[in-house]
Amino acid sequence: MKALACMTAALLLGPLAASGQPRIRAGEVPDVGVVEQVGRSLPLDAELRDEQGRSIRLGSLFDRAVILLFVYFRCPAICRPLMQELARTLDRIEGLDPGRQYRVVVISFDPKETPEVARTTKGEIVGTMKRPVPPDAFSFLTGDQETVQRLTEAAGFHYAYDEKTDSFLHASSLIFVTREGRIVRYIGGLEFLPAQVKMAILDAMEGRERTVMQTMERLCFAYDPEGRSYVFALNRLILGATAVLVVGFAGWLIVSRRRRGSGGEQ
Repeated sequence: MKALACMTAALLLGPLAASGQPRIRAGEVPDVGVVEQVGRSLPLDAELRDEQGRSIRLGSLFDRAVILLFVYFRCPAICRPLMQELARTLDRIEGLDPGRQYRVVVISFDPKETPEVARTTKGEIVGTMKRPVPPDAFSFLTGDQETVQRLTEAAGFHYAYDEKTDSFLHASSLIFVTREGRIVRYIGGLEFLPAQVKMAILDAMEGRERTVMQTMERLCFAYDPEGRSYVFALNRLILGATAVLVVGFAGWLIVSRRRRGSGGEQ
């Protein structure tokens, strides 16, 4: 019964969790898109530049779980909404604080962007948050093309430069990484559920890798901070079952009315 309920939740909530992401077949390397590399480690020896223009080794930021984003700062259509939505979502997560249990690391894949642009963007994004945020909770980094491509390829993040518009074609994704630099989770799209992001942060903190089906299954469970484990959430089962019944009943009413209408015309 639990398995059936979880499959129902996956059907209901899966489209929201995966919205905005292109579907990539296993083994296929696209020009643009995200091929999940769960279990793979990032090259933490990569040297980048922080918002002050200082050289920084990526691994120095991985003293705790990390939410990693690849963006380019001047992108208004995808990257800006992605960063703003993440900031809004993190504001709504209780029990986990940026700068304490996890960091947010944002890396520009445009080699022409400078630390000055990174610093301005950081101020604009972090400045929208309602909760106090330590200065080192968010890092906005830039780097040369070779270094950034090394990182994006390790993460399975594929993008393409469009010379005609001087812009980049790319997808959007949050990548959740352990303190050792191992990828455990991806969340695509431009809208996030706070509970969904919180689960992914907890996975990164605990080093638990999640496949797509395991991610959907976890929507049926709640985290117990005292026992440091997940327990079956009856309320989610009830919500999923109720939604299915409501949709099914509405569909039955529509079909019944159409049949009666057709019968009356004959």
